[in-house]
Amino acid sequence: MVQDILTSLNTNGTGLDLSTLTDDLVEAEIAPKRAIVERRMEATEASISALGRIRSEFDQLGGALDNLSGLSAMTLSGALSGLGAELSDPSRVRAAEHSIEVTQLAQGQVLDFAGFASADAEVRAGTLQIDFGRWAGGTFTADGARAPATISVAEGTTLRGLAERIGEVEGLSASVVKVSEGDFSLTVRGAEGADNAIRIAASPTGATGADLARFDTTADNAQQVQAAQDARLRFDGLEVARASNRIGDLIDGVTLTLNQVSDGPQTLRVGPDADAAFDVLQGFVEQINTVRATISEAARTGVAGGDPGALAGDQAAKAALRALEDVTSTALGGFGGPPVRLAEFGVATRRDGSLALDRDRFDRAFAADPKRFDALFSDRLAASDRSVGTSLGRGDAMVPGSYTFTRDPATGTAQLGATTLEGRPLDDGRVFYAIRSGPLDGAGLVVEPDLTRTELTYGRSLVSELSRAVDAVTGQSGAIGLRERALQDSMSEDSARLDALDTRAATLEERYTSRFTAMEQVVAEINSTADYLENLVAAWNQEG
Repeated sequence: MVQDILTSLNTNGTGLDLSTLTDDLVEAEIAPKRAIVERRMEATEASISALGRIRSEFDQLGGALDNLSGLSAMTLSGALSGLGAELSDPSRVRAAEHSIEVTQLAQGQVLDFAGFASADAEVRAGTLQIDFGRWAGGTFTADGARAPATISVAEGTTLRGLAERIGEVEGLSASVVKVSEGDFSLTVRGAEGADNAIRIAASPTGATGADLARFDTTADNAQQVQAAQDARLRFDGLEVARASNRIGDLIDGVTLTLNQVSDGPQTLRVGPDADAAFDVLQGFVEQINTVRATISEAARTGVAGGDPGALAGDQAAKAALRALEDVTSTALGGFGGPPVRLAEFGVATRRDGSLALDRDRFDRAFAADPKRFDALFSDRLAASDRSVGTSLGRGDAMVPGSYTFTRDPATGTAQLGATTLEGRPLDDGRVFYAIRSGPLDGAGLVVEPDLTRTELTYGRSLVSELSRAVDAVTGQSGAIGLRERALQDSMSEDSARLDALDTRAATLEERYTSRFTAMEQVVAEINSTADYLENLVAAWNQEG
């Protein structure tokens, strides 16, 4: 429409291409400003993309660190059949070779109360008292240290409901089994171990439903279909019995799982594996170098005629590199002896900042003390008294260092620095202490009842330190997180600037069009007057 007006006016006006002139004037003012904003947005998009690649590398590194966490130089080997073995506390493991033969598995007592018409058959009201102990030769000996459980059976209780009530008792499970059409059984299972057998005494009070006395085993235990028994094995020639098939107190730092009776003795070897440890460390170094290369490529300065990277001079990229360098060069304390460093295992920094691993140096350090290698991958809380059991809990809240634990056996009250701890007795006579504050917040200790003092050391592994650094860099308040948000804000602001420039261009076009229209109207009037005067003069000349 604007062009139509100018075109119609232009037939008797200046003769100039005012539409093109308007576009050129608007473009001359707007284009340079738009170009600046668009170039800045392109650079911002490149920076966001580069930060995204770095974040992705850090995420992959975080996943790799999760897989590496807890690895140990100590390994378990041997042709084991029906016998599982796992490291539960590498810091306590000693190199050794053990002969193990499983002669009997632990099992829980199973009672079967049969002959019910349905799972919803009612049983008479009354009381069931369940004692825990051991059956031997038809005689039950109750465990005086464990109180009996009492179950009140209300009127209208079904067989299924009774099973649920029995299942609420610690150490027991119960279920209703359909044997065949119209034939149901209530099955009760106890915990593994000969001392976890049960005896049920029934006291019926109701008049309707199945007689509660059917669940009484005080006379002959005839309802037993499987007896409670301990696991038995020959360990290095010694006859050993345990209440559970999962055994954690035969080999320091190792948990055994008995799955079946052995055909004969089996050999379990416990010791360091240099080749496996080197492969793990090599993979760790390669992962670090991959992340570092991604950051370095994005942050290249473009010297010697090269193009600069999308994050050249960017402080977030520098912070990410610095985080890697700081952690990989840190000294790890709390593992006993001098601090552990990555360099002592043959890891050196090249001139370009990448890491290299020397096998000869690694082998010498590993042979000298393989347990120091564990400081790279496993956090450790250890006590000078080897009878003390420890658990790490929330390692992120704990502070590496050495601490003194003191205890009064008479009261059970203990001190860990300025923190007072109250113990909780365990079934085996030992005492558990949960640490809820202080530098070892989240840790737990299990001690013998007569313990008075022990020294504790806590060390955070290189993997844990690096995981914390990764989270710090990529988190909402980390260097990458903050920079990403700043760049996104910049993109939003520049997008708004482009919108404002479009609005400005439309305003300028309207303004120039208005002015040129007025100008053309004036010129058209002048031209019209000139034509009139010329015609008038010409007429006068003809008359004269």
